[in-house]
Order: sequence, then C-alpha cells, then structure tokens
Amino acid sequence: MAKLGMGLRKDQEEEAIEASDELKIFYCSRTHSQLSQFANELRRVHLPPVLTPADENDVDGSVSEASETLKYLTLGSRKNLCINPKVNKLGSAAAINERCVDLQQAKTPSDRKCSFLPSKDTEHLTINFRDHALAKVRDIEDLGRLGHRLGVCPYYASRQAIKPCEIVTLPYPLLFQKSAREALGISLKDHVVIIDEAHNLMDAVSNIYSVSVSLNQLQRSRAQLGVYLQKFRTRLKGKNRGYVTQTVRLIDSLTTYLKDKVSRNVFEGVAEVGDLLTGKGVDQINLFKLMRYLQESKLARKVDGYSVYAEQQQNSSNQPGTSEKNRSQDGSEATTPVLTHIQSFFLSLTNPSAEGRFFYFHDENAGASLKYMLLDPTFHFKDIVEESRAVVLAGGTMSPMEDYLQHLFSYLPKARITTLSCDHVVSKENLVAIPVIRARSGRDFEFTFEKRNKDSTVRILSLAASCRLLKLWP
Repeated sequence: MAKLGMGLRKDQEEEAIEASDELKIFYCSRTHSQLSQFANELRRVHLPPVLTPADENDVDGSVSEASETLKYLTLGSRKNLCINPKVNKLGSAAAINERCVDLQQAKTPSDRKCSFLPSKDTEHLTINFRDHALAKVRDIEDLGRLGHRLGVCPYYASRQAIKPCEIVTLPYPLLFQKSAREALGISLKDHVVIIDEAHNLMDAVSNIYSVSVSLNQLQRSRAQLGVYLQKFRTRLKGKNRGYVTQTVRLIDSLTTYLKDKVSRNVFEGVAEVGDLLTGKGVDQINLFKLMRYLQESKLARKVDGYSVYAEQQQNSSNQPGTSEKNRSQDGSEATTPVLTHIQSFFLSLTNPSAEGRFFYFHDENAGASLKYMLLDPTFHFKDIVEESRAVVLAGGTMSPMEDYLQHLFSYLPKARITTLSCDHVVSKENLVAIPVIRARSGRDFEFTFEKRNKDSTVRILSLAASCRLLKLWP
C-alpha cells in the first residue's frame, strides 16, 4: 500500500514528539546492577498528576490514585541488550560488537544478516518499542524481554526513545567516551548529568582511556598487514596504499623499541614518545590524518577478514574439507581484530604529553608490552561539563574535594562550583565499626563480584547470621 501511496502516515503530532528533545537527566553509575537498583527505587515514586480530576467525576467519593508517569530509559551495551542467539552466545563484549558490525556489512548475504536489526520496513516495530519502553520504568532486563517479544533489537531500537525521554540511565563507559555518545546519538547540550559513585570518577575515566599493547600483538598485526599489502598492493589507490604503509611503519617503530628493551633485559620503565617514534619515515606521519583514515576505511576489519580467508584457504589446500575450521558460519569464534586494539594505542600517541605517560613492562602472559596511562582526566571530562546544563557528582566518600576541583574543574571559576557535605546520622560517640572477616568455622568471607552471588557464600553468611556464630576481629 505504501508503494501505491496509500500507506498510513504519521500524524504531525507524532512527528513533533519524535523530533523534540526534552530536558532530561542523565543518571550515570558504575555498573548495571546499581542502575537496576535506581530503577527499582524510581518505581516507588508516585508523582501527582498534572491535571487533577474534578470532584464531580469521583462519584463514589474515593481518592483518585492517578499519578504522573516518568519517561524513563536505560541504555546498555550490545552484550546486555543483544537478542540474537547466534551473537550473544559469544560471551565477550568485544566479540559481540565485532560480530554485530559484520552482520550489517553490505557484503553479508541477506539470509545471514541479523533479522532483529531495525530497518525502514520494520519502523513500526521501532516505534512500538519506543512507546512500550517509555510507558513505565523498565530496567535493562525488561528492555531485553521487550525486544524479544516485539522481535526488534533493543540496542538499536532504544535510540529512538532517547529524545522524548526524561530520565536516562547509563553506565560509565557510555557517558565518558565521546565516541560512545556519538554512536548512541546522545547529546548532553543543556541537559543535567548526575554521576553516582563519583568517588570512582577519576579512576574510571583514566581506565577507559588507558590502553596497552604487547609485542606479540604488534608482530601479529604486522604479519597480517604484510599479507594484505601483498595481495592488494596493485588494487589500492595511491593515497590508501600510502596510509597502509604508514601504519606498517608505525607498527615497526613500536616493535623495534620493544625488541631493543628485550635484548637489553630491561623489563620496566618510562617510555618517551620521541623514542617510540624513531622508525624510518615515522616523523613524517600525520597521526591525526592516519587515525581518521583507519576509522573511516575500517582497515582493521578488512585486514582481519582477509587474513582469516587466507588462512582458511591454506588449511583447505593442506587438509581438504577443513576450510571452515577457523571460523564457523555463525561467527562463534569472532574476535576483535588485533589492528583495532593497536588503533586505540595509536590514538593515545596524539594526546598531550601533560595528560599521561607511556610505560614499558614485561608481563608473564603477554610478554613485552607498552602501556599508556592517563593521569589527568580533565580534558576528557571537559566536554561533558561544557555541554551540560549542570553536572552533579554524588558519592559517600568524596571528601576532601580538592582533588576533584584540581583534576576535573581546574578551568572553572570557583563561583560556579557548589559543594554540599552531610554528616552521618549517627553521632561519632555512638558509632563503632568492627570488621567481620570470617565465620566461627574459620572460613573467610569473600564478597568479591565473582563470589558474592555463589550459593556457598550466601549459605555460610546466612548460617552465621542466623546462628550468631560470627567471630569478631578487631
């Protein structure tokens, strides 16, 4: 009917609602479990309706229970929201991301593309998902179930609900990384940002932008690029061939630096940027142009794809019938291309020297490695502060505040910063803290993330609490 011009069209009111970007609160915390707790608390909030019913409408004289609904949305990664069974079984976030992107490539056969991906033909499902997502407060698991029920990917469909939303919750990486905000279509312009667990803020930003690369990764990426260049050297345009050659030279320069440290039995120390970029022709490379080329051309995915293909062909010629040994049809062994990881390290080379330091070290598993450690998160947090209408840092152990003022807001006048600190509800003379580290049986309490939900941990804690067999240690 749409082809004949008889299809149903959105009315102007719906289009206006879809295009509007309401004033919203971005609530950010460290983990999805903490965001789920926030959603549970938000369900308990009952706001009075904007329009109260007239007294004469209440025939039975009962008090109206109408309340104003909050348009709430929680955002997550593909690992949390992917509903494609062939993709989410990969486990790791990196493998899921790569496989999801691969399934969207134009060269991917239509019968192997993700059937849950929103498209123009399934736009009605995306709108339906948006309306259901905003109808009530839903956590990340609820959005996954909603996507399953409607048959549309909640990771991509949830983006349609961002603009008309009033409260958006998301984990640290999705807020602190500018590339992640751009990918999700998030604009912080004139909106309020609340960061919970803010005592972890500086460490979280530093960890997100810190990256390491090993000698083995550099050598493997160099070998893949060599095979790729050998095959496509005559097919690549001169400009593209030049950028690929620059990538090879930059990898060779970093490899030479690490090999020199290994040969001299130097296992750790500070690496100067000038020493890392002493390879042939490296001083003539414009890193910013190179990074733009690597991102736009998706060279890492092309090189990885051809490397897998060449390896499959070699295995097929050596052992007929084993061409699919390395990567199955459903991509169950998909991993992040090694050049993608090295790209992240290249990006750190463009950072101002005052923001961080490079180190070389020797790891028992990875071997000789280089690491960039972000020491000053001011610049990476500055975009959030300048775009937002207000930024609120909330935490229980943030005192003293001088570190935050110095490392996050040093460029702001003090008149724009307001601090609020509250004392404990229990006075100091009535408060005593005694750590309980093990049960009477002698077994230690271990409440790490990996062990806190195990049956054995819960069982011993419940038994100790109910029988009062706890042994108190000073």
